[in-house]
Amino acid sequence: MQAPRSTASLADIAARVGDIGKRPLSALETSQNASAELRVRAATPADRAFVMHAAAHLVDFAVPTGLDVALIRTVDARELSAVFALSKPGEAIFIAEQSDGQPIGFLHVGEREDFYRGPCAHVGDVVVLPEARGQGAGRALLEAARRWAVEHGYSCMTLSVFAENLAARHLYETLGFVAETVRMVMPACSSDDR
Repeated sequence: MQAPRSTASLADIAARVGDIGKRPLSALETSQNASAELRVRAATPADRAFVMHAAAHLVDFAVPTGLDVALIRTVDARELSAVFALSKPGEAIFIAEQSDGQPIGFLHVGEREDFYRGPCAHVGDVVVLPEARGQGAGRALLEAARRWAVEHGYSCMTLSVFAENLAARHLYETLGFVAETVRMVMPACSSDDR
């Protein structure tokens, strides 16, 4: 199976997750979400260690053939470090945490140029720790990303997901993301060519 690249209209996502678009981001960052035990806030430099640790869970499922887990972790660590170093302006990281302040997940969002739609908000990473999955953290993080997208004037939000990450795909589909393209990959040369 191939990893679909998905998009959803912000209006469609808003209809499914509730109209949080009228609240300022600062209120979202400190307000309670759907679960009384959960809140989402903007990341601070103090969250860097948690984000880097949690990013290891980006490969908690079958990684596509031909991709190296160590390479995936290295690339994600480099991208996330750049956001914390403020060398990637126009990007944000949100933290989902329990009411006691214990972080349980994060989301990384920024801008990506879509071939047909132009600039879109793009969710680069969504990670919820295994012990906290199924409690609404992923949904709450995506709500925060949608708000960020609206506040930054984007008309759509995109994300990519590995084909075998079925739980994530299901969540994205319930929020209104739909597969728009399928990216297919093949080696440019075989072992016989070397």
